[in-house]
Amino acid sequence: MMWLLSLPLLLPFLAGPVCRALVTSLPPQQAVRLLAGSAAGLAAGSTAALALLIVPGATHLRPVAALGHLLTPLASGSPGTVIAITVVAGSLLAARGALLLHGAYR
Repeated sequence: MMWLLSLPLLLPFLAGPVCRALVTSLPPQQAVRLLAGSAAGLAAGSTAALALLIVPGATHLRPVAALGHLLTPLASGSPGTVIAITVVAGSLLAARGALLLHGAYR
């Protein structure tokens, strides 16, 4: 199940060559719409995957577990691994949010 969450994170690397081939055969206005739409879709998918990677580690915190009425944390591996993945995904999500705010401020 965890490999399904890594698919949206790896998909942008595969989408680049496909979009490059399509853009050369489209008129400029349609090419811009295709690139903007695919970029927005890939960004939304990556953000959702990072958010879903945070959930199992967050359930180790008592306030979060109480919100879900959980007796045991959600985990698909050892607690150390789950928390490490949560920290990495959370920091990537925070960096993405900071870049978004910086771009909106400019």
